[in-house]
Amino acid sequence: MGSWGFEHTKACFRDEIISFVNALKDLFNTFNQYLVDELLEVQNVFHQMEQAVEQHRLESKTFEVKMNHVLNENKRLLEQVISKYIVNILVNSSVNIASVNVHECEKCLKLENELFNKKDFVEKEIYDKLFKSFTTLEKHCISLEVDTQHNQEIFQRDNSVSNQSAPSFD
Repeated sequence: MGSWGFEHTKACFRDEIISFVNALKDLFNTFNQYLVDELLEVQNVFHQMEQAVEQHRLESKTFEVKMNHVLNENKRLLEQVISKYIVNILVNSSVNIASVNVHECEKCLKLENELFNKKDFVEKEIYDKLFKSFTTLEKHCISLEVDTQHNQEIFQRDNSVSNQSAPSFD
């Protein structure tokens, strides 16, 4: 009986326990492989997360640099717009003042033109009066010359007549 028990135990061990242990070993190996695969996947995900965080940090830095550049450009453009706005205000006020000055100059020119026209009118009247006076004086002068010449002729004639009738004395 002793050998039967050992042979039976040996056969049970070989047929059932070894196959059970092998099945259990395969199960543990599969479970171990599954855990290794899960661990590798977790490590890959963790590594991808680290890369994404690093990429996000770099993009954030780049965005911050670009944002600073945009803010500086906006500040420069705002200063330029304010400068142009101030220049436009000055130019518009200068144009308005120039417009007022031009309007005043136009009024002065209009008044000067009216005065010149009146002056021409007054000068023309004075000229006409002087011309009439000159013409009258010229006629009077001619008349005086004619009268003087006529009187000289009369005087000469009277002189020659009186010389002829007058006795001559030695």
